[in-house]
Amino acid sequence: MATTKKKAPRRVSKTAGRPAPANLKAIDARAVSKAVAEFDRLGREKFLEKYGFRPSKRFFLVVDGRRYDSKAIIGAAAKHTDMRRALAANEFSGGAARLGGLFRRAGLTMIDADA
Repeated sequence: MATTKKKAPRRVSKTAGRPAPANLKAIDARAVSKAVAEFDRLGREKFLEKYGFRPSKRFFLVVDGRRYDSKAIIGAAAKHTDMRRALAANEFSGGAARLGGLFRRAGLTMIDADA
């Protein structure tokens, strides 16, 4: 009598169906500046709608005293790098640790509205 080997259940990745995390190191001050200019031109509501981001609740980029939704700015800035396309919100994580460092390297300031 032949024995059949049971197959192990297939593991499903927690990230299955989601894009690979983006490498944000290519985003520099020039790319952010272009995204900020587009934000100013379109206005907050239309900018967020265009790129599919929700309004920031806590973290904001500050340029010339004006607040900008930090994650949306980074998503839009990506298209001004060698990535050549905007990033969706689910392609990278936001928050102080990730975006704060990126903004600091670009000589920009991010604030925590809860602080």
